[in-house]
Amino acid sequence: MTFEVRVAVNYSRVAADLVDRDVIQIDLFKCPADNELIIAAESTRPVFVHGDLWIGNETLDEDRLHTWATFSRVGATRWLNAHLAPTVDSLAGIQQPAARRTTVLERLHEDLVELIRRYSKNRVAVENVPWEKRADYPIDRLAVDPEVVSEAVHSTEVGFILDLGHVRMAALELGIDPWDLLDGYPTSRLVELHIAGVAVDDSGRLRDSMAMGDLDWTIVEGALERIRLGDWPTPSVIALEYGGEGDHFSWRTNPNELETQVCRLQDAIAQQTSR
Repeated sequence: MTFEVRVAVNYSRVAADLVDRDVIQIDLFKCPADNELIIAAESTRPVFVHGDLWIGNETLDEDRLHTWATFSRVGATRWLNAHLAPTVDSLAGIQQPAARRTTVLERLHEDLVELIRRYSKNRVAVENVPWEKRADYPIDRLAVDPEVVSEAVHSTEVGFILDLGHVRMAALELGIDPWDLLDGYPTSRLVELHIAGVAVDDSGRLRDSMAMGDLDWTIVEGALERIRLGDWPTPSVIALEYGGEGDHFSWRTNPNELETQVCRLQDAIAQQTSR
């Protein structure tokens, strides 16, 4: 089985320059909900917007939903993304593991039902988030539990945005194989695939959205093989999440790294589609 898939990268001026000079070939830019960045990116390639909406933590309100809905109409945006991210603070006072799990599932279901009511399940997609074991990390461990993620997605029949960098980061923090998480995630409802490297930064903190290393590529190649074999649906886009604009990304937006990674991703896709 062969598949065709669009390739995107995080928008940055560095990436746009590489595209303009035909150094890299991509189909789309992935942008945050930022008007200036969207306008800049659209001068080079079509854009899909990836927002920062969190669900499962009792923070869904009209202002956030309005912003989310406004940017969801931009350009090539197909999926309205929601990060499955129950927070530690939102579960304060609930001690029993079973009660915490039940509470998270109920809140996720409630939020997703509301999003579906407004926009239909054919546009809503849930993304898995990263997780760190440090004491001050705001997202609860249940956010990366395969049973929780699968129940939230399957019970509401929404799409699933699989972030492989987030999977690898969570697996490293948990001391398990990434496929122990992946094999339990709702990949039968895959609609987007996000990839990025995971590495320790200069301060010693584990980070995603880093340059891809060999272990990162091994997971990506495994995912592409599952898509080719038909075990997973073909996603609407594969997004390389290296680089970006602003202080958060400026120290990890190297043009040589970006060129190398885009070319390797294109090669990995070509190898699978030629089999």
